[in-house]
Formats: sequence, structure tokens, C-alpha cells
Amino acid sequence: MSINYQKLKSMVDHYQIFDLVAYITEEVQSLQPKSLTGIVKEWLANLQTEEELYELIRFCDEALLNRLSRMLTTYGYRRFGSIRMVTLYCDDLLREGKILDADDRLSLLISQLDTESVKEEQLEKIYFLKVRILLEMKQVDEASEWMKQVTSHNQKGMADRWGYFYLQLNDRMKAEACLKEGTTYKKNGDFCYAMLADLYAYEGKHKQSLEKINEAIVRYPQLPSLYMDKVMRLKDLKEYSLLLETIEFIDSKLPYHDYQDFFTLLRADIYFEQQQQSQLTHLLSTKRCLKDSPYQKLIGKNTDDKCSTIKLPIVPIVQKDNYCVPASMSMMLRLLHTEKTQDEIGTHIYGGLGSKLSTAVSYFESLGFAAMFFTGTGEQFKELLDKGLPILVSLEFEQASHVQVVFGYDDELELFHVQDANFLSPTYVEYKNFDQHYANSGFLSIVASKAAADLASLSKEQDMFIRQLYDLIELVEADEEAHINDLVSLLKANEHVPFAAIYSMKHLYRKEHEAYIRTCINHVLEKYSNHDYLKLHAAYAFFKLDDSKGASSLLHHIDNKKHSSFYHYLKGRIALDEEKYDEAVEALRSSLQLDVEQHLNWSYLALAYMYKGNLEKAFECSTISLNMYGDESYTQINHGLILMEKERYAEARNLFDALLKENPKDAHSWFERARCDEHLKKFRKAYRGFQVAKQLLPTVPYPYLSIADLLQYQLEKTDEAESYLKEGMKHLPSDMTIRGRLGDLYVANQRYEEAIALYKEGLKIEEDALMYLGLSYAYLETGEHLTAVDTLTLIAQKFSSNSDVLLDAGSMLLDAAKQQELDNQTIEFGFALYEEGIHFAQTALDEVLEAYTSYLEDTALLTRGIKFLTAEHQEHPNEILYMCYLGILYEQAKQLTKSEKLYQQALRIKQDALPYYRLGEIYQSMNRTAEAKEAFQKCLTLDKTFEAACMKLAEMACEEQNRTAERNWLLQWIQLNPMEVNVEHAASLCETEKEYEELLEVLKSVEESVLPQWLADSQAHVYRLKGDISQAETYLEKALELDPQNPAIRHHQAKWLIMEHRYEEARKILTELLSEDPEDYALFQTVMSSFPNGKKLSGLTADLKKIKMEKHSKSLLFKNAAEALNEYADSIVEEQQGSIFKRSLAKFKAKAKTVTLLGLTIELYELAIKTDPNNKEAVHAFAAFYEEKGLIEDSITVLKKSLHQSWDFDVAYHLANILVNIHENEQAAHEALNLVQKLLEQQPYHIDLQIYRAFILSGLEEVEKSETAFQELLQQEIYQPDIYAGLAKLYNKTERYHETVQLLQKAIEQRQEYEGMYTDLGIAYHLEGETEAAASLMITRVESGDEDLFIRYNLACYLAVLGKTASAQEELDYVLAHDETGEFYELAMEDDELKGLTVRR
Repeated sequence: MSINYQKLKSMVDHYQIFDLVAYITEEVQSLQPKSLTGIVKEWLANLQTEEELYELIRFCDEALLNRLSRMLTTYGYRRFGSIRMVTLYCDDLLREGKILDADDRLSLLISQLDTESVKEEQLEKIYFLKVRILLEMKQVDEASEWMKQVTSHNQKGMADRWGYFYLQLNDRMKAEACLKEGTTYKKNGDFCYAMLADLYAYEGKHKQSLEKINEAIVRYPQLPSLYMDKVMRLKDLKEYSLLLETIEFIDSKLPYHDYQDFFTLLRADIYFEQQQQSQLTHLLSTKRCLKDSPYQKLIGKNTDDKCSTIKLPIVPIVQKDNYCVPASMSMMLRLLHTEKTQDEIGTHIYGGLGSKLSTAVSYFESLGFAAMFFTGTGEQFKELLDKGLPILVSLEFEQASHVQVVFGYDDELELFHVQDANFLSPTYVEYKNFDQHYANSGFLSIVASKAAADLASLSKEQDMFIRQLYDLIELVEADEEAHINDLVSLLKANEHVPFAAIYSMKHLYRKEHEAYIRTCINHVLEKYSNHDYLKLHAAYAFFKLDDSKGASSLLHHIDNKKHSSFYHYLKGRIALDEEKYDEAVEALRSSLQLDVEQHLNWSYLALAYMYKGNLEKAFECSTISLNMYGDESYTQINHGLILMEKERYAEARNLFDALLKENPKDAHSWFERARCDEHLKKFRKAYRGFQVAKQLLPTVPYPYLSIADLLQYQLEKTDEAESYLKEGMKHLPSDMTIRGRLGDLYVANQRYEEAIALYKEGLKIEEDALMYLGLSYAYLETGEHLTAVDTLTLIAQKFSSNSDVLLDAGSMLLDAAKQQELDNQTIEFGFALYEEGIHFAQTALDEVLEAYTSYLEDTALLTRGIKFLTAEHQEHPNEILYMCYLGILYEQAKQLTKSEKLYQQALRIKQDALPYYRLGEIYQSMNRTAEAKEAFQKCLTLDKTFEAACMKLAEMACEEQNRTAERNWLLQWIQLNPMEVNVEHAASLCETEKEYEELLEVLKSVEESVLPQWLADSQAHVYRLKGDISQAETYLEKALELDPQNPAIRHHQAKWLIMEHRYEEARKILTELLSEDPEDYALFQTVMSSFPNGKKLSGLTADLKKIKMEKHSKSLLFKNAAEALNEYADSIVEEQQGSIFKRSLAKFKAKAKTVTLLGLTIELYELAIKTDPNNKEAVHAFAAFYEEKGLIEDSITVLKKSLHQSWDFDVAYHLANILVNIHENEQAAHEALNLVQKLLEQQPYHIDLQIYRAFILSGLEEVEKSETAFQELLQQEIYQPDIYAGLAKLYNKTERYHETVQLLQKAIEQRQEYEGMYTDLGIAYHLEGETEAAASLMITRVESGDEDLFIRYNLACYLAVLGKTASAQEELDYVLAHDETGEFYELAMEDDELKGLTVRR
């Protein structure tokens, strides 16, 4: 069967759905006995375009074939992945309740949209879907912002969109107005009719709702969805005859629709209500969907038996958001002949997160009703219903409270009739499920009547207990310490009431009540052993008592794990508590996927993301939590912590300040606000805040620790810090964190004996890891390495599976190895400890692995690391971090192909920023620039806070001299981490007024997250470069006023003075800055600019000698000054080269000045080395200086002299690098070989040294040894094009051209391209006799844009040999025309292959 898709589209567009179904049905029936599924598969096999699939999905949606529609959408999403299919897929996810997945995928789509190339209609649909998702997540403000985007792209009218929006916001008046307008629309008018009908039904106006649907059907007579709406309205009105007619009509028109089972259930209800026993019996015996129906109880019963039945005439209404109690009371009051809308009731009883049942009772009583609490039984419910009284019964969901109205019962069917305010259709609870259904809330119920006598049979004691309980709950919420014991006493006194034990288990948590809570848990579990809800709350009770093991054990016995939001929430909380942040994120997301409205879940998810290091995601989740409910102090504190992690300390402080105004005794808020003050450099305020926190909670260690840190590190009052730590030890003698901190203080002040004694004393109290670690560190600091290793060995035995302890122990040795001479065995022991820590690591795996790869860098243990991470990867095949960091080790080993494969494998498991970033790094190192950019950009798409990717893209743009791109990336980087960006450089890239203003706007946008002095200084830079000197001066003065000693601001001040030609004042400031930080190279560059035209530079050395500092710093001072001076001298040469019109005398003077500066530079380098011979940086810089000037022998002399004084691997490696490149000197080659051999003895796996050895052997005509060395390198699968270059050179030298060709073809496949490689390959082809192939290769390179003149020169040669003289002459002319040095002219004059061509100068 082939479908006419144009016909399909036209008929759907014109709402001719019944005719279209008839056409499709006729075709389908002609293909039977194939199943519908088989036929659909045929359709898909013949599909040509995404457009055809889209029309098929539209048809299924309209024809009530929703399951088929979802299947087709999933197929389209996977096959086409188009914008439209992704949008439809996200829509399906939303309809299925997978809101987080929908939001994630849609947000990714939006971030990647090229809005210029997407149709307005499609953009509008995407943005409105985003609105719908946000409304489901209760993010009204953000949804309102997105509605602006919807409006800007909408082309057909917004009434339907605003109608939906207001309906979701419970503003039914505005919704009604919009939807009425929308019914006049040609397109989407049906949607407006349907929503308007729903709105009337929600308010109990069922006849008006039906009228609206009938009106719509007149206008859209072939639209199935409207007939389904009619079914629902007729059901609400109990219009059974019309309902049956409508069902039959739909069945006749849509033989394959998805509502077959639902219609069967409706027929069963109608037959029962109309007492059509035979029809009902037939249905029960033939329809599988009725096998669990209560109607099955009728089979075999005597129909003459009289059974009690009551069904009060309730009029269903649908609650507004969180209005279940007001809506339910409204329905009850109507039955009790009192009309009150849910809005009117809500104004009296609603607050914050919902309505309290105590206020509900009070409201009934305010209306003149007698009302009572009771813990209901089935018999009591029946008795009250017989009196015409509906019952409000509490129904606890997993993480939410709810109520329902019981409005009838039926003894024949053995059930209660129940109306839930979430739905229009009533439901039922069978007698056999009564306990299971209502035990959640301890059967708590409320009943009201105008006649108090109606309630006489209920227990006044229960009523009094529940009223007292609610009163005490309010008192506890206001002042827990004063009233909690009264609450517990009341609960204990009423433990015979089912509600008491369940309430105690769910809401009590304090340690002093643990015995009673456990009694309640046991009582509940004993009575309700198969009740998942109560088992979940029992597990939560264990968790709150710090019994995670008991909680986890109970969670294993939950039956309905997959669909339980609370189950996943508890798993997430336990994981978060155990610092298993990946597990916590996964579990909490799963919880929210099932119940997106839990604001606490969002806050805990935010914490999990924060501890994982994903601050943007943490902030997003926390904001969602606060938007849902912003009045809870706990979620506000969490938000403050996230703001602090984002370094937005001023905002965080304001938040904690507001919390303290509400509750001045909140120690936590005092403590966190003090932390903010410390970061904001308000040390006095911080000190006071920590003091108040200490006074409020004297038995908590953190205030003591923070006061000590503040005193020691910020205020430099070590004695006072020590005093506070000792005070903390008095209050908390067994707390090891304070003891450990005091030990750290002793070690920092070299009071090792006191530290060791303190740690040993602590170990007598408790064998605490912190004490052992402190002891080990003290031993290392005193040089007692063996004792330290013994202690760490003891740690490894006692804490063999404690990841954090093992990691700390390993880090201690590996860090010490950088500072001290430790033997290889000790270093390997450090790695063994660290690796064991990784093996057991549950949290911060990325940080742990990053440190591990860093420790391995530049060591001989790289192979060990690769072996270890390979084993971990095999044990955890789906954990992409092992793949990524194993890839990094392969990068260090230069085996980039293996790295690339690992990163690609990681991306197949999970689209993540890190593997994209690593791919960008290796592509950049392989000169695959376009791929590198794409990878870095994908990294930022997945994680817009990935700062390193932003920096890389800025660097690449700088290298390409793409000022616009570089500026844009720097602007983005400023928004991520402003104080890390060189704003002065960013400003130098601006060219227009608009660009300067854009930069100033970005700086303004980060005002809350930066220091005010940094911001003022940055703004001054921008205004200065913009040319607005007045504004620049104002901001610089402001910066100096805020922080007059800040080095960066003083440096800026010096630049300002130079601009004003106040050179002496500038040099005075610069000299002070250099004395403080001789490593800041930018200072030296500014120093050079303070000597205009080089005047007075002769006195620079004398000025630098006057600066007093220790030898190493003084040596760095001279070295950096030499480098800056050399840079300055080079700039003079460049300036003269560019000034072709200057007189000869001026050029001579400039040359003389350059010679003078050269002498000064050499003098400074020599001073640097003389001042500190161990300053190897100076040695490298001096040698590199001579290399740059072409004075190779001098460079060698500098390096050899340094090595003569003391051996240094890096200096020797530098020397080897020079010697290797002196090709014509055999003596130098032998010297280089000896040196390389010595270096390889020290680092046998050093790739570059192995390559040097192979090159030297080749140069010494040791062909066999050289080839073996190159082949061994090739087998290592490393990325190093020099290997291919060296071996190709060896093959060519030995006239093995065929092997050269094979080798270089492999190099191209491996992307191991080196400069001149295609020239080498062409020569090999030519000498092998394949000149045609050589010419073809050169032509391909020319066409690809290769500008290497050797390519075109050789092409001329090859064409000449092939007899293509005209083309050869053309190529030669091109080469000679672009030959700036005359090199190619000389080659051509001597080249026999060009004899037949004219060589023109």
C-alpha cells in the first residue's frame, strides 16, 4: 500500500479526519490479514522524507491513534533527528510525565538552534513547548519570559496560547476570555473550544461545558477529539443514552482507535446504572479489561438480594493548584446545601504549601456546622453516609498530603464511591482495599453537619487528641525547643490511635526520642508489613535517625521501586549523605521525573550538583526550588551555599541577612553570613558572626575552626587562633577535626614535637585517620621518611577501604616527592595508596583522576598508570571518566589515536563536555584546527560553564588573528570567570563604540560576582583604550581608593603615569611592584615602556641591583628584565624594518642602539645566573636568547657551563636538542648521541629522546640501528609526525622509495602530517618512476590551498618530465614570481629537469 501524503496533509489541514480514516481503513483492510503493526512497518520502509513521516504522525494524533503516534515519533527522532522530530519527541516525553528528560532535550535543541534558518511557525512551537514544560515545573516567571518569545514568533494569534497559559495558572477568568476569542480562529479554534469546555467542567458547569463541545462539533464535524470530549461531558452529566450513541458513533468511524478498553468500562458502568444485567454479564465474560472490575462480584449473585447503597449527588469540580482541601470542601458544602467556591474557601484556609486540616475544621465551624476529626473505619463511613454526610478523608501520597471526598458506598459491589478533586470522574475504593488505601494517613477524616447529634457516635477523645496535636504542631513550628517534649508526650498518651504512631514515625526525628520513634516504626511495620508507603516512611525515619543502613535495608523490600518517587528520593538522600554524588543526582532526578513538584527534592538535587562541581546546574535546580516555594529557610540556606560556591558572596550575604532578620537565633545563618563576610574581606564582621555562631552552638566544631582560620590566615594572629582551637578542644575533647587543625597550626609554625604529641594523644582517644595523617605529615616534614612510611602503612591496613583516607595518604607522599628526595620505592608506595583510594572512590572521581594523571606526568611510571586505569575502565565500562583520564595518559604518551578512540567511545555512552574538550585538545595538537574548534564548541554546548574550552577558542581566534571571534570568546569567558580574564587585552580588541559598550555591559552584568576594585580597574582599562580619558581616570581613582595596595591596580596606575609622560613616578611604582613580585613578566614589559626611545636604559641594571630581595627572587628579576629588554630590542628592529623611508643615519643610530641593548641583555642574563646558579629558568632563557640570535656556540657554552656546575635533566635535554640539529658536525652528533643515551638511562620512556636517538643514528649512517629505532617508535602508535619524517628521510637516503611511499601514505591515513611531507611523498613517487602520481599529488595539494612553493616548484619539474611544457612553464613562472629570497631561481638554474624551460628572474 502506498499513501498519498499530499492527500493526507490536505485532509488533516481541512479537518476531514473521518473521511481520511475511511480512506486509510479501506486500504488497510485490503491488505489483511496483515496486522496494523505490519502494515505500518511497510509504510515506514517506503518513507522517503521526514515531511511524509510528519504528516503520518499528524494523522495518527487526530485519529485517536496515540500509541501509534508515539511509536512513529520515536522512530522519526532516531531516524531523522530533525528539529521538528526532536520537538515532537519532547512533546511526547512531556505527555508521558518525563518532564526533566523533555526539558533537557528541548533545552539542548534550543541552545543549538540557528534561528535564522528555522521557520517562524516551528520556532513558535518550540518556545511554546518550553513554556508548557516550565509550567509543569511551576516556573511561572521563566515561563512568562518565554511567552515573549512565543509572541514574537506567533503568526496566527495568541488567544489559544494565553488561554492555555492562564488556565495552568488557575486564572480561569482570563483564560475564559482568551479561549472565547480563540474559538473564532480558523486554526486551533477546536483547541480553544476543548479547553473552554474543560474550564466550565472544572467549575462544575457541566451542561455549559457540553453546549460548548456541541457548538464545536457543528463547526468541526469530522474531528474525533471533540467527540471524545463529548463522551467525557455526557459521562459527567450521566446522560447514558446519548453517551452510548456517541461511543457507537466513534467506534463506527474509527475502527482502530486507542480507547476501546475505556469504552468497554463506560459500557459496563452504563449497564450497571441502568440495571441491564444481561448486557453487563456478557461484557464481563468477554472483555479482558474487566477481569479486575468490581462488577465481577455480581456474577453468581442473587439479583433479588437487597443490598445497601448510597450515592450522594455530588457535583465534581477540579481543584486549582494545591487547592485539594478548598475544592473538596466546596463539593461537600454543596451537598450540605451551602454554596462556597474553592476560591472563597481558599482565602480562609490556604497558606503556603497547602491547607491545614485544623483550619478546615475551624472553617466548617465558622459556617455554623458541627465538625469533628476521627480516625475512620468502613462502618463509621457507612453510618455517616446513611445520614447524608460526605466525609473528607486524608490521603497521604508519598511526598504530599491530599484529601478525597467519600460520597457513597455500595454493598453489592463492596466499595465506597470517592471523588478526587484532581479529576472530574469519580473513583472507588473497594472494601478489601480500605485499610491499604487510607492507612497512609492513619485513617484521619473530617465530617461536618448542621446537627451535632449526627456526630454523636464519633469519639470525642479522638477529636480532642487531633485538635491538641495540631495546636502543638503549630507551637513546635514556632519554637521547637520549648514544645517538642509536650508533643511527644501527647503522642505517647494516644498511641492506641492509629494516627499517632504513623505521625510519630513520619515527623519525629530527634535523637533523644529515638527509642520511642523506633517503637512506633516497629508497631507500624508489624501491622502493615506489605504496605510500601509506610515502609518507605519507616525507611525515611531510620535515615533521619542517622541509620542509613537500616533505611537501605528496608528499601530493598519495597515492591514498587520503579514508579515510586519517594523511593528514589530516599535513595538520593542516602547517596548524598554518603557523598556518592553521581548516584544522588541520578536518584533525585528519577524522583523528580515521577513527581516534579517537590521543591525539597529540587533543593537536594541542587546540593548534589554543587558537590559534583556543576554549579550552573546546581543554581538552576535551586532556583526552581525557590520558585516553587521560597519561604522555607532550609532551601534558602542551600541557595546561599550555591551562591557562595559561585563566588557571588554579596548576594549570598543578603540572603543570610534576610534569614537572620526572620530568625536571629539561627546559628547556621550566622555562620554562613560570616563566611560571606570573610570572602568579602570584611574580617571584623566575619569574626563577630563566627563568635555568635559559636555562642549559639558551642558544641559544634565549625565556628572554632573558622575563627582559627580567620585569625591565622587573614589577621595573622596565630596565638589567638591557637587559643580558640584549645577552647574548642575543651568543649569537644573527642572531636578530631579541631585537634587536627591545631596540629596543622603547630606544623605550619615548625612546632613539630608539639604536633606529634598532640596527634599521639588523639590516637589514644580514638584511632582516627586524621590523627594518623597528621602524624605522617609531621614525620615527613622532620625528615623521618621511614617513620612516615610506617605510619602510612598502618593507615593502609586500618582504613583499607576508606577512599578519602587512602587518597590523602597517597597525595601526601606524592606531594612530598616534588619537594624532597624520596626513593622510588616510597614514590611507588604513594601511587599504590592513591590507586587504592581511586578504586574505592565514590565521589569527586573527576578531581581524583585529574590529580592522578597530574602526578604521573613527567614520571617513568606512565605505563603503570595506563595499566591501572585500563583495569578500572574494564571494571566500570560505562563510567566515562575512566575512559577520559586513560585517554589523557595516552596523550602524555603521545598515543593520540588511542586517546581519540577512548573519547569517541565515551561519547557513545554519554554526551558529555569532558571528552569533547579532550578531543579538542588532541585535534589542536595535531593541527586539525576545524575539528578542534568544533569539539570545543560542542563542549560548551553541553556545559556552558566549561571555562577552559572558552579560553581555548579565544586562543585559537588570537592565533588566526580573528579579532572579532577572540573578543566574543573573551566576553563569554568574562561571564564565566571574570577575574581570570585580561580585560585590558579584551578592550584592545574593540574597534567600534558599540563593541566598547558591549564590553562595559558585560562587566556590569558580573558586578555581583567580582570585587568592586577589580571592576573599577577593568572599567578604567576599557575607557582608557576607548579614548574616554575622563571616565578612565574616574574609575582608576575609584579602584585606588577601594584598594590602594592592590598590585594590579598600582600597575595600571603606572601605565597611566607613562601615558602622561610622568616616567620617573611610574618607575618608582614599578620598582616597588617588582620588589613584591619579580615573577610578573607584564611588569617588566611596562618598565621598558617607561624608557621612551630607550633613553636612560643604560642605568637599568644598576636600578635593579638596588632592589633588595633574596637570591632566587633577585635572579628571577634579572632574568625577566633580560627577556623584556630583548623583546624591546626586537621591537626596535621590526620598527626599522618597516620604515623604508628613514635616512641612513637614523638606521645606523637604531642599529647602534640595538647593539647596546644586546650587551645590556647579555649582562642581565649573566647576572641572573651568577646570582643564583640553580635558577635553571635563567639558563634556559639565556641559551634560547643566543639560539634566537643565531649564536649557537654561545648557547651551547651556556648550557654546558650550567651542567658542569650541576647536572640537570632539563638543561641536558635542551643541549641535546641543539646538538641534534647541528647536521654537518659529526663530532657534535656523537656528543649528542652520548648525551641522549645518558638522558634515556634516566627516563627510558621519553619519546622525544628516543626520536633524537633515531635521527642521530641516521645522521651517523647507522642505517640498521636507526631504522630499528624508528620502527620501534612506530609500533608504539604515538602521534609524532617526526618519526615518519625521519624514517622517510632514511628510506630516501637509501633509495628505498617504494617503502617511503607506503610509509607516507600510512602517515596520511594516521593524520601524522609534517611540514614538507607531501613534497617528500612526491619525490618518492617520482624517483620510484611514478611521475604521473607525483604530479597528480602536487596538483591536489595546490587545489586544496597549500601555499608551499616547493609543491609548485616540484610540480613544474614533474610536468616538464612528463612533457607538459606549457603547464610546467606556467607553474615555474608562478614560483619565481613569488620567490622573495631568490632560492628557487638558483635551484631552477641548476635543475636538469627544467632545462627546456625559461628561467626568468
